[in-house]
Parts: sequence; structure tokens; C-alpha cells
Amino acid sequence: MDFYIKLLIFVIICVIKVDSVIIKGPMSTKYVPCGLGAIHFDKISPGHWEAVINFGLYSNLLEAEMDIYFEKKVNIYELSHNTSFEVRSNTFYDFRIKTIGPIPKKYTFKVAVQDIYVNDLPVVKSFAINNVILCNKEIQAAHTINSFNVMTNIPERPYTHLCGRRAIENTEVTFVGADARPGDWPWHVALMTKEINYKCGGTIISMTAVLTPSYCTFISDLKLNPENITVIAGVTNFKYLLNDSAIQTRLAQKIIRHPDTMDQNYFVHLTIIKVSPFKFTNFVQPICLWAPINDKSNLIGKQGVTVGFGNNENGTSSKTLRSTYTTVHNDGPCQSVNSNGNYTFCSSKEPTTGNIPTTGDGGGGYVVESVQPDNKISWYLRGVFTVCGAKEGTCDPNSYISYTDVGTHYHWIYNTLKSAPSDLDPSLVMSGAFME
Repeated sequence: MDFYIKLLIFVIICVIKVDSVIIKGPMSTKYVPCGLGAIHFDKISPGHWEAVINFGLYSNLLEAEMDIYFEKKVNIYELSHNTSFEVRSNTFYDFRIKTIGPIPKKYTFKVAVQDIYVNDLPVVKSFAINNVILCNKEIQAAHTINSFNVMTNIPERPYTHLCGRRAIENTEVTFVGADARPGDWPWHVALMTKEINYKCGGTIISMTAVLTPSYCTFISDLKLNPENITVIAGVTNFKYLLNDSAIQTRLAQKIIRHPDTMDQNYFVHLTIIKVSPFKFTNFVQPICLWAPINDKSNLIGKQGVTVGFGNNENGTSSKTLRSTYTTVHNDGPCQSVNSNGNYTFCSSKEPTTGNIPTTGDGGGGYVVESVQPDNKISWYLRGVFTVCGAKEGTCDPNSYISYTDVGTHYHWIYNTLKSAPSDLDPSLVMSGAFME
């Protein structure tokens, strides 16, 4: 078996031609100290950032006083609300900011990093609200892959793993509209077939299960058997498949297609591919699943991230995983790609950047952030990229793309995994499904 896998990888390296998400605009950089939902920094320009404080997470606040200690000297300017502002110890590292009057749900200010020659990241060494420390080096150090096993100290309970979390270096700094670093999107996998090599993307939803569109398990109208599919996790660049220690390769053991999947509508539904257990590492992690829901009204206008190995903006071959933001539209303009609006939603290229998923990105997830009760961010899978508006046999970058809705398939996913305890370890989603 090991010999077969190594041979398959060698063949893939020799013959695979995969491209990347179309990226035309600037890269987006987001810095989230300690992976907190309460504070993040969006990069505006070199050395300049906008800080966003989410006071709306705390409904019982009577006052809001923040203590922020930066690693480098910074200047703070353009505070969004009436504020008491103090530079502590006259160092320009340490600041106390207190809102005056009603506490806003969202509070912003700008930060200029004074020394940007090595790194212009506004690294936060400590952050507290009302003297409650939410981020410091001890909290940062505790954010480890081992900490995602939430049953470590309860030996009689089965292994249960937090979903939608990443290693601290990937959690704190997220690049979108760029080549992925190892560990940036640890739930994304590449599906390979013997016949055509790279076939689709997929998403890890448990230690032994990958979710992908049903059409990814077909060639034309012929169903693929498990022995025809190989799953590669932890991959961000196909050039380094043979010597990348982050990569885990698994042969498919079982293909479980949605019961309504027929030859004529396999673009609508999802399929679960069962594999031997993944080892969860800095580079391989499961994502959380969106809660069961049929109403898409709250989804319109929301921005998520899609990753994949699709065609790039030059139409040239690239072997690197890339990411882009994408915003959900209402169904009206999307009739050409939304063959069944009850199971799908759609988006188009981002108006500010021109970035869009494209040919070869099929199976990539539409993923969104959600703040959890521990104040940390988890990532959730809401949709799976399945269909695009075609032009000359490839995705038209000026058309719409369609995602199969995970919310409408949630019960089938959950019941399918739950009904096969001998096949499935209990490592599904500890954070639970996303609730709007």
C-alpha cells in the first residue's frame, strides 16, 4: 500500500497541471491577537492598520476600558467614538483607552507602526478589557494542537476534538488573496483519481471523513469506486508532495453519496468519503459544520473565504493553494448556475479585487469565522463550490459560481456519520454547529 501511494504521488508530480484561484487585487492581511473574537487588525497600507474591537460580544458591559501593550512603538489615531485616551509611561507601547457614553457594538481606531523595516505587524503583547486579561504570552502559548483535545483529562470519555481551529501562527495572521502557507487552511484536501490525477478539493469534517460535491466522485456519468480516489491532506504546493512532512495521504475506503444523487443531479448534492484516520497536526485539522437551516436570507451579503487549486489570473499553470474572499448574492442573478436554489447559494467575483474561485477550485469550501464561548474564533463550513458559469469549457470569471449549501445537508451528514460508529471515530465537531 505504501509503495502504491508513493508511486501515485510520483505520477501526480510528473503530470499534474493545476492552477490557482484568480487573484487580481491586493492581498488582505488580518491580525487576530491570540485568535480572539474581541479584537483584530486589518491592514490598510504598509505600517498602517485599523483595529476593530467587538464590544457587541459582551452584552453585560456597563463600561469599557481597554489596556493594550504593543511589542513595538505605535501611534494611535482616528478613534471612532468619544474616548478617554492615555499613553502609559510615555513609551508609546502601552495604552489605556476608555469609551465615554454608550458602549458601541464596534469600536475602531487606526494604528501606525513606527518601525516597519523588519515587520509592520502591530504585535500585541497584552490585551485586557476592564482588567480581565484576554491575551498575553501565556494564553498564546496555551493555544496548541494538543489543547484542541478537550477530553484529555477525562479518560473514560472518547477522544473529542475542537473543530475549526488552527495553529497559533496561522490563527493570528491570516492572508487572503495570496498563496497559502502550510496550516493556513488545514481542513482543505486534494482529491486525486487514477484516471485524471487532480480531480477536486474537499473538506475534513472528522478524523475519518471528507466532504466533497457528489460530482467529484464521478467521471462523466460513471461513479468512481473507492479504490480510484486518493485524499491528500495538508498540501499547499504540489511541487513538494514527496518531501513535505505536513502531508498525509489516504486511500478512500468508502464513498457515501447523498441518496438523492443521480446522474442528472449530482451537481446539487454532497458526498462523504471515508478514509483511515487522519492525525490532527498543525497542518491537518477538521472544520466545524453549519447548523441545519433552510433559510438563506441572513446569508445574503456575507463574506466568506474559498480556497482551491483553480486557474490563476494569467491562465498559466500553478501548483499552489490560494484563497479569496467571496460574497453571497441573492438567487435572482444566479439562475444560470443555481440549478436548485433549495440546496445552493451563489456568489461572483469580489468587486474591489476581482478575485474569484474558478476552474479547478471545485470542492473547495465557503468558510466563515464565528466567535465561540471561549472568546476564540472557529471556522465553519457553510457551502461547497460546485458549479460555475462556463465559457469555452472553463469557468467564466465574469459569471456567477454556485455552492452546495451545507446547512440544508446537515442532518444527512450528521446521521450518516452517527449511523456508522464502527467506521467513524467520535472526533466530530466539539464546537457544535453554527447557530445564527
